[in-house]
Amino acid sequence: MTAQAQATPTTDNNTLRKFTSEEYQKMYESGILDEDERLELLNGRIIKRYKQSTQHSGIKNRLMRWLFRDLSEKVTPFVHCPIRLDQYNQVSIDLVAAKFREDDYARKELKPDEDIYFCIEVADKSLEKDRTEKMPVYAAANIPAYWIANLNDLQLEVFKHPQNGDYQIKTIYKSGDSVSCEGINFTVSVDDLFKYLKKK
Repeated sequence: MTAQAQATPTTDNNTLRKFTSEEYQKMYESGILDEDERLELLNGRIIKRYKQSTQHSGIKNRLMRWLFRDLSEKVTPFVHCPIRLDQYNQVSIDLVAAKFREDDYARKELKPDEDIYFCIEVADKSLEKDRTEKMPVYAAANIPAYWIANLNDLQLEVFKHPQNGDYQIKTIYKSGDSVSCEGINFTVSVDDLFKYLKKK
């Protein structure tokens, strides 16, 4: 049984000076930003990502293993790869399933609206940000599908069909449900995904 997921974008503070993705990249190249820090550029702001919990790492690794198991040489998966979405967003998404390339995108920049099948954020502490800030950014970049693996409620929140900076279909999948990615043969059982976790 599914229900509608609620996600309301937050309002940017227009008094803040936004950084562009080009400026953000130059900060790394010049050593101003430390590559070991968990940073990303979101809506022009440089923010620090939460430290991963054991549960977070486990679910991310589980999803990655399933991608390799089911779609070996059919997709190119990315884990925590910085992806430039637009002028003010260069984010590190937990997991991305992209169209397969023999060179693993060594000779081509990953384009969100051309190359990505779906992306997943694994969320506990970051849940509100992933719902309200990242969701409209991914929709504006025309990423076809965005999943949130919600560790707090042990559910998958799926956003599909981006249009005008929002996803037109927003659905919650709970225990007993399965969700599939359109365009590729990849299905996830909610029970199997969270079988080793307990609801908080």
